[in-house]
This record gives sequence, C-alpha cells and structure tokens, in this order.
Amino acid sequence: MTIITPGVVFILQGLTYYSFFAASVLCLNSIVASHTDFDALSTWVLLVGTLLSIPIGSIIYVLSCKLLHIVQAKSVGARIVPELAGKLPGNFDTLKTIIEKTKYGYPGGFEIFEESFLSETRFR
Repeated sequence: MTIITPGVVFILQGLTYYSFFAASVLCLNSIVASHTDFDALSTWVLLVGTLLSIPIGSIIYVLSCKLLHIVQAKSVGARIVPELAGKLPGNFDTLKTIIEKTKYGYPGGFEIFEESFLSETRFR
C-alpha cells in the first residue's frame, strides 16, 4: 500500500483548487471565440488573466468565508473570536515579536496580546 505524506496531499489539493481557475479562463476564452466573431485572446492576455484570477479568487473565498462565519455566529447569538491585527500581511510583524519575546524575554510575557485582546475579551 502506498502512503502519501500530508504535505503532498496538501499541495495536490491546492493545485487542484488553483487549476480550476486556469481551466475556467481557458474554457471561457474558447467558448467566446467559437460562438462569436471575437478572435481568441493572445497568449499573454490569457496568462495574465489566469495569474490574476488566482489571488482574486482566493481573496473572494476568504472574505466570503469570514462573512458566512459572522452570519452563522449572529444567527445563534455567538461572537466571533477576535483576530490579532498586525501591520504586515500574514501578521509577520506579530510573529517576529512573539519569536523575539520567546527567545529573549519572559515566557508568556506577550504584551502584544494584552493590548489587542484586552478590550474585546472582557466578561460582561
């Protein structure tokens, strides 16, 4: 029996998800070109459109999931767990601060959590 590692499974799922955008752009181009007098788009336009559809599709997916979670939480009277907002994409500045505090500071002494979560996590 062949065992596939979790990393390979994760990469294959991502490739499957993102290849959908490439296939849909190519299919739409061929459908439009075959049913109209519109000439097929050049290769560079297809390539740019496909490459731009991946991040745009990802952004739409993430935002729609967040909106769905907010609506579901409000429907049952729950609150969404507050998110730690960093200044850099992916909260890399927060990650860097946490690594520095862990390496050189007191364990558990993360002031970064206290200032961002303190106002949102008070019990009422």
